[in-house]
Amino acid sequence: LNETRPDAIVATDDFLAFGALRALSEKDQLADGQPTIPVYGFNNSIRGRYQHPSLSSVDINPEQLGYHATRLLIEHIQDGNGETAHQIVDTSVIHRETSLKPQ
Repeated sequence: LNETRPDAIVATDDFLAFGALRALSEKDQLADGQPTIPVYGFNNSIRGRYQHPSLSSVDINPEQLGYHATRLLIEHIQDGNGETAHQIVDTSVIHRETSLKPQ
């Protein structure tokens, strides 16, 4: 942040994004409590909803992910054919306070 200002910060997990927000705070990169760079996490954790500023995040639908993983595992055990199956689970971006507002 001292040399290069990124366009955005996207972390692979909400908890890493919390660390990025802390770093922004320590480098005085917050304006009125809001980051001056958009910050997004991944997993849409409960903490992200209630912290200040609230964290924008990718919701991975963990219930669907768990359901399909279990179903695929059971099918693999029952069939025993060794084929790899794939399942795409919908995700969505949840915009909160760490998204920059349109100008």
